[in-house]
Amino acid sequence: MTRFVARVATGLGLALLAVPCVAPTVAGGEALASADPDPAHPSPANAALLAGPARQPTWAVAGGKVKVRFLHGPDTTGARDAAVSRLTAEPGVEVAVHVHESSDELLWIQEGGGTMRIGADLFRVGAGDAVRVPRGVPHGVAVDAAGPALVAVQVYTPSGPEQRFTQGERVAE
Repeated sequence: MTRFVARVATGLGLALLAVPCVAPTVAGGEALASADPDPAHPSPANAALLAGPARQPTWAVAGGKVKVRFLHGPDTTGARDAAVSRLTAEPGVEVAVHVHESSDELLWIQEGGGTMRIGADLFRVGAGDAVRVPRGVPHGVAVDAAGPALVAVQVYTPSGPEQRFTQGERVAE
């Protein structure tokens, strides 16, 4: 078991979290199951859903400078309670301030860094940081121009805001 320590931006400032977690593994990286979701017959809320790499579409937006790979959600498993994706933004990219009225957004920065605006506050974010943006709070990010791409695991609860990426071009990962 490891401890995941995160800096979390809140409406009241910055909070630190330490959460015990265990990383799941699958021998050989093989998918355990990959049944196609059927929107006409949704899975029970407690059903385990898995989407292997072949069912994880990647979308390019911002002139190809941002790529988003859908990992879990309506487009991969049929689940609507949350959407999980992998976001990669090239150095120097600026994501304009925007709002998700009905969903919280969680980001776990894997690589790179930048300056994130959440509400009226500015935060430096980098590899290892976890960020929560509550629904209804304006936010955006400027990726550092001198450095690696910003790579983050992105979660929306409930799903929905990720659908804006489907307006981009579907690309091979």
